[in-house]
Amino acid sequence: MSNMPLFLPTRIFACSIASVLLMTMSLRAIPMRYHQDVDPIDSFFGAEIGDIVWSGKYLWVATENGIARLDPTEAAGTSAIDWITFTQNNGIGRGSVSALDAIGDTVWVATLIDTLTPVGLRQMGTGLSFSHNAGQTWKYISGDKIFNPANLGFERGPSTQIDNGCFGISIGNNGIWAAFFAGSTVKITPDGNRYQRILPDGAKDIVFFPGETSADSLFAVADSLRNINADSALIFNAEIAADSLAKQSLLHRTFSVLTAGDTVWVGTSNGLTQSNDNGKTWRTIKVRSDADAIIKKGSIGGNWVVSIYKHVNPSGKSTIWVGTNSTGESGERPSISFSDDGGQTWKITGQDFAWDFAFTKNYAWATTNSGIIRRPIGSLQWETIDLYGGINSDATFIGIEAT
Repeated sequence: MSNMPLFLPTRIFACSIASVLLMTMSLRAIPMRYHQDVDPIDSFFGAEIGDIVWSGKYLWVATENGIARLDPTEAAGTSAIDWITFTQNNGIGRGSVSALDAIGDTVWVATLIDTLTPVGLRQMGTGLSFSHNAGQTWKYISGDKIFNPANLGFERGPSTQIDNGCFGISIGNNGIWAAFFAGSTVKITPDGNRYQRILPDGAKDIVFFPGETSADSLFAVADSLRNINADSALIFNAEIAADSLAKQSLLHRTFSVLTAGDTVWVGTSNGLTQSNDNGKTWRTIKVRSDADAIIKKGSIGGNWVVSIYKHVNPSGKSTIWVGTNSTGESGERPSISFSDDGGQTWKITGQDFAWDFAFTKNYAWATTNSGIIRRPIGSLQWETIDLYGGINSDATFIGIEAT
């Protein structure tokens, strides 16, 4: 399957899996093996796209070969030659770009490759790369350098970059936040020289496996309370505490991150976490039920949080949007969750989770496994967008951006 870029007349830019789009003919003219010394490729080089980000100056597109840049003041982007592509030969990591963020002339990317292991084909993170001059020069940081056990706070590694791809990057006011699958959330200085692991629940040590916590002891406490016919509220609270510890390893597996001032949002495989003091303290937002197994109102839709987006409307009011997939637990469902009160309460909408979001004057847009959807601002009803005569009907769309 391949991802191709879409260029819509509404200035919405999106990328799609398994669709034949405007640049296909141009891409066919580019050799699959391209040899270069220092200069980037003066063309769009790639067919599999994972993300799209507008920096305020440039449109950046992540591909399986590197990172492509468009200057909209010079070209529309509808032809491959409108773009410049930076690859490993220019200084970024090896492989596909798995995460991307950009502001002004600064751009950060994460890369990964597929590697064969004794248990089959797995993904392996190949590090982070960044440029402060729109790609003219790059600095590369290997995953082994970040997760070196000799680094304070990284004593437990992980010792391998297999299954440690980075899937989320956010450029903050005083550092760059990166969400790694195995290594959890890391904060990096803008010069790329210092690293700090900040776990999204405030824990001191990372938890890789459920058996590394005291969850079993708390479950035993709950059983003891039940055997003596203790108050049901005490039993319920003990079970909730035990369950949280049992799933702490899932909370430390991170997929997405967003910063806004001192507020940091991290999407994990066990809910969404929020810090309002730049990572010093955290709260966890997830699907929760009461003692009668009834899902509490105001919860997010699912605990696997794959995307986070903050939209600020013209009046200054902000809304946090998250793509919430189901982990298979009771009460969860693939959906889009949003909060108008800074994450205190949530509303659930849509029939599928979203990989990415974008906003224009009149519409909210989202990319899903079923295509691009949108809804009028202020409405609760999503509609599927039919692009180019039905091409959207069986396509999976990953990234979307409005300029």
